Amino acid sequence: MGDPTLYGPAHSTLVSSARLALLATDQPHQFVEPDLHRLDGARMTDMLPYFVSQAPSLLHNDLGLYDTEAILLYIDGLAHDDGRTRLLPRVPGDRALMWQMVSVIRDHLRPAAIGGVVAQRLFVPHLGGRPDTQALNAAVAKMQDSLQLVEQISMLCHDGDRADYLVDDQPRLADLILMPILHLLMQTDHGPAAIANSLRLSRWWLAMQKLEKLQQGLPRLG
Repeated sequence: MGDPTLYGPAHSTLVSSARLALLATDQPHQFVEPDLHRLDGARMTDMLPYFVSQAPSLLHNDLGLYDTEAILLYIDGLAHDDGRTRLLPRVPGDRALMWQMVSVIRDHLRPAAIGGVVAQRLFVPHLGGRPDTQALNAAVAKMQDSLQLVEQISMLCHDGDRADYLVDDQPRLADLILMPILHLLMQTDHGPAAIANSLRLSRWWLAMQKLEKLQQGLPRLG
């Protein structure tokens, strides 16, 4: 069997989560970015959704996957088959709580944080536009509520004494999905403020930043 190939733009948090999963499990792979120069001349209204919500695709032998969570589960399965570090928690209850965190991130946090805050603070200026202050303010409130909910679910997994990660003593899928979102958020003035009052998320962010092998998989502009 050959190595999987991941396709997608490096600025996408969805693509980044898949890259982080490959790196975290030491899965040999290739990463192919699209040529964004072919989009020169496109209107900002066309480019912004691409920057916000572009999903990855993964090809491995005769298999093609085009859904982020399906790709993450497949990468975990490859790690399991080879006896490498897995991304799913061992304890069934922790696994269930992790998926609740993933659903909060997917359905609530990511639309507010990336589609709202990061889009207005980073993507719109990067594309030469002017931020929509009203949209930004509405997104900040939703982002803060969503982060608080993620923190509350994490506290159901452990009390913080035995681990710094969201679910248990090692990074799991939820950590790898949240990490690229926080990475972009922390490049705005709203990111540090959003986690400043959360000891759990502040410790988690510091722990994730220490994982040097993941740094190359984080989203980047340009």
